Amino acid sequence: MRILFVPYPGGIPHIHPLIALAKKLNPDIYEIAFLLGADYQHLVKGLGFRVLDIHHSTGAGSFRSESLAYQRFRPDVVIDDTSVTTL
Repeated sequence: MRILFVPYPGGIPHIHPLIALAKKLNPDIYEIAFLLGADYQHLVKGLGFRVLDIHHSTGAGSFRSESLAYQRFRPDVVIDDTSVTTL
């Protein structure tokens, strides 16, 4: 099962809880990826998680970046925190 985590592009307080949840998932069962703003991609990659090479930001571009992430990663489940554009 493929799970895409999409924290609101507002910084670490939005990313941290999703990292905690992702750490609880068995990587032998779940394929996990994050969609993040460029400023935080290296932090999550450094924890060993896959980060999609798509810059995610607030505003009109957020819907486009999420749509592109869905096309590239094809998640079964999307987990976000207060993202108004997550489908």
